[in-house]
Amino acid sequence: MHYERLSDIDDDNLWLIGTNQRQTFGDLYDLGKKLGGRFGSFICICRRKSFSVSNAVKIIDKNEKTRRSKVDIKQCLQHMNENVVRLLDVFETPKQIILIQELTSGGELFDRIVVMGHYSERVAANAVHQILNGLAVLHKFGIVHNNLKPENLLYADSSETAPLKISDHCLSTIFANEIIKQRMRDSPEYCAPEMFDGRITSSSVDIWSVGVITYILLCGYQPFQHNQRNMLFKQILKGNFKFTSPAWDSITENGKDFVKRLLSVDVYKRPTVRQALVHPWARGIAAKHEYLEDTQRKIKEFNHKRKQSIQ
Repeated sequence: MHYERLSDIDDDNLWLIGTNQRQTFGDLYDLGKKLGGRFGSFICICRRKSFSVSNAVKIIDKNEKTRRSKVDIKQCLQHMNENVVRLLDVFETPKQIILIQELTSGGELFDRIVVMGHYSERVAANAVHQILNGLAVLHKFGIVHNNLKPENLLYADSSETAPLKISDHCLSTIFANEIIKQRMRDSPEYCAPEMFDGRITSSSVDIWSVGVITYILLCGYQPFQHNQRNMLFKQILKGNFKFTSPAWDSITENGKDFVKRLLSVDVYKRPTVRQALVHPWARGIAAKHEYLEDTQRKIKEFNHKRKQSIQ
């Protein structure tokens, strides 16, 4: 990997405000093995020189020759809470953006659910509460994630008590328009109605996505699904979903109420993250401990199909 000297970097070629401009990535870090990558970016392990702790580094090719308005990412570097993957440092060159972030090793939310010995509504509520807790601090700093979906929900480590963390929160700040367009193309099932009809979006789009994820956690399939994209869009725009039997028969009324509130087409009726956090179901006091064996099986099937579709 080639590292430009700071003296070689022309400020006109930079997109970001708030990056590390005192040193380069190569000055501070050693690059380790590649973990994955797609669509012009890849993720590797890296280690800060003279330190034993490993981090993750996401290296993104800019691939644009046109000038862009500069984006301030200082808010993304704020210390969040245990439910957000922490962004530790950001470097930029004329060709790349380099994000240093906390390394997680516990896998995705859905991957953990399918191997649990006892999956219940209460387990789902606990996961959703952690997602909302992460969103609360993002929204506090004015950060809208814009791309909440299962692959962006990661456990810190493999222990049973490991916190669930939201990842990639800084990407929507850096690539706001690109993220929205890509999401509507690749994963429209998680998009809020206002993203389709040209309305100005806000943090409420994240709340809608949590509603979709919660629905899947409680029954094992998506609330909006259709083979034809235009029909799928119409379902979402109308908020046309159902609690079908038998999948929803054992789910509490509080669980259904929580989903209905988050999947409100009217953004003014959709709760804020703080309001969602205090809902009895999200707090865990209204969710049952009954084993959702059939739901767990359906989540396993859903997760397998989802992973195949993104390979």
